[in-house]
Amino acid sequence: MKRILLVGLALAPLLAGFASSADPVVYLGERHFTLIMNGSTFNGMHYPDTPLLEAYEGEKLNFIVVVPATAETHVFHIHGHPWYDNAEARFLDAKLMNAGDVDRFNVTAGAPGDWMYHCHLDNHFQMGMWGILRIYPRPSTTGDDNPGPGHVEAPSVPRLGLAPTL
Repeated sequence: MKRILLVGLALAPLLAGFASSADPVVYLGERHFTLIMNGSTFNGMHYPDTPLLEAYEGEKLNFIVVVPATAETHVFHIHGHPWYDNAEARFLDAKLMNAGDVDRFNVTAGAPGDWMYHCHLDNHFQMGMWGILRIYPRPSTTGDDNPGPGHVEAPSVPRLGLAPTL
């Protein structure tokens, strides 16, 4: 039987009995993240409680970034993962977002390591409006050499926001 890497955790309890660590991995290759920028928080949390976004190198990452209509202006920035903005017809790595804005974009998960995402306004950043996008090396066909997304003992990277030298 094949082990399935889930995009979300909702189905994990249903499929837990069908996989073993010796089974080959089915590489789904796509993840979805929704981030709500409100006050000085992402999804109502300050770092270190902000969402830990996890993916494998090479996966397609679909982002939805929301600034509620009652919120203040923010600048969403993600290190090392520029995206194409159709409205501006160019690649961005930071986006000014006003109250009521919703931005949808996708990137390809880059080099393995911890990459910072944050609000680029200094006072928001200093209050903890940042989090980590953790990229794991591409999984093997056996699934035994790489803990991957959702694993408690994820590898750490010595320099936050910079890809490690492999």
